[in-house]
Amino acid sequence: MKTVAIIAEYNPFHNGHSYQLSEIRERLNPDYVIALMGGNFLQRGHAAMWDKYKRAEIACRNGIDAVLELPFPYATGSARDFAMGAISILNKLGCIDYIAFGAETFNITLFTHIADILENEPEEFKALFKQFLSEGISYPAARQKALGQYLGDDTVTEVMSLPNNILAIEYLRALKTTASKITPVLIKRTCDNYHDETITGEISSATAIRKLIKQPDFSYDMYDKLSEDVSDVTLDTLKKLHGVAAPVFTYDLAPFIQQCLLLETPSDNICDLTKEMQNKLIRLDPASSYDEIICFLKSKEVTSSRISRVLVHLLLNYMENDRDTFASDEYGYYANLLAFREASSEILKCMATEGKIPIITKKADFYSSLLKYSHIDSIAAKRMWELDTKATRLYNCIVYNRYGTRLPNDFNVTLPII
Repeated sequence: MKTVAIIAEYNPFHNGHSYQLSEIRERLNPDYVIALMGGNFLQRGHAAMWDKYKRAEIACRNGIDAVLELPFPYATGSARDFAMGAISILNKLGCIDYIAFGAETFNITLFTHIADILENEPEEFKALFKQFLSEGISYPAARQKALGQYLGDDTVTEVMSLPNNILAIEYLRALKTTASKITPVLIKRTCDNYHDETITGEISSATAIRKLIKQPDFSYDMYDKLSEDVSDVTLDTLKKLHGVAAPVFTYDLAPFIQQCLLLETPSDNICDLTKEMQNKLIRLDPASSYDEIICFLKSKEVTSSRISRVLVHLLLNYMENDRDTFASDEYGYYANLLAFREASSEILKCMATEGKIPIITKKADFYSSLLKYSHIDSIAAKRMWELDTKATRLYNCIVYNRYGTRLPNDFNVTLPII
């Protein structure tokens, strides 16, 4: 049995994802392709525009055999935590042979070299990195600049500025760190740049698709503009959800943040929260919009993405000591199933028998499932599960406030089986 894994967000699943899947099937001829997907809150700290179960269902209807959830702490973590969490879970599934990922630059040799530098941190690189940080530029920018100067290659800065390149490098780094037996497969992105905001009518970026749907005058009829960028399955599902349970916008988090600021002083232990940001939050007028909050907290040293992650971590009370705990035990405790193809159930059986972590199919049985794996830190696993399920409840509140629709929570959902 040959199995390939993809780490994704599918927000939404579009032609670029279909291309990646067809490349995987053509180049590797796998028996199964599974996806480890971010849940309702994603790596840039934003709320997904469509809930995790629907996005997983769409992925399976487009050819993915099974979709598992990347837990909230990793899905909303830095690129390093995102990659380490994902790779560690894939390692522990016991039957993943390959991981396929896209990048804007098709140069796995360069990526591997950069991954080695980041993992081993030569003294010259560390000194450069420290110097650029002291100049007051952000962590990502300082790292890009240090790598470019260390390697004597000005193009490295541009390579490291592209989000899929960064994740590709972190995946390679995580594979090495965990001594993984999984083989990496790099697929060159053929669609527009990740941040491109133009609908092309063939393979547009997810950013462009979301930007179109976010327009104030966007209506049901305007979905036809996406007819050449997404499959019929994706388009039909998005249409059915429109105005009923989607789209969801990150700025819908503002009332919840306002309540947090009214109730108590933000703890200095919130994950990713700096002392400067904490002091600003204390001074912030709760009567602020989401964008005003971001602008108020932003500085040269802190990116907007980090601020967005901090805000969602604040809402769920995700602490720095939680992160330290999750990072101290190779990251993975369980794999939460979101959707699967009935004809592909054999891969689930394989993961259940060969894996080192439980596959959570019936959510009510989470705690009893843990008992079968005595090597797992049950306290840490339960804390992570608490964050995952709480994230779902928060997302469901957003949907209810916007549309008056009650989505099922993790315990009463009917798992999509295609």
